[in-house]
Amino acid sequence: MEKPILTDEILASIREITHNKAEGDNHKKALTFYEWKDMLGFGDLKTRRILQELKKEGKLEVVNIWRENILGIVTKIPGYILVDKDTKISTD
Repeated sequence: MEKPILTDEILASIREITHNKAEGDNHKKALTFYEWKDMLGFGDLKTRRILQELKKEGKLEVVNIWRENILGIVTKIPGYILVDKDTKISTD
């Protein structure tokens, strides 16, 4: 049987970091894939698996966020927010 990727320790760390990121505004708590990767300290594959597991468990909400790219152009990209199962966030 495959060992679960998402441990309680990783989940607690994610909750603490995202909670402290921006009090009150859930969209400001959203992180890009690469921000999640840097925050967790894992490679692409493990980070992707963690996000997939969170989404499958209903603990991750995908929203559109605005970020400036390397050319200085502000574009809309997917952002990921850790949420409670009963919490739903507008994706506008």
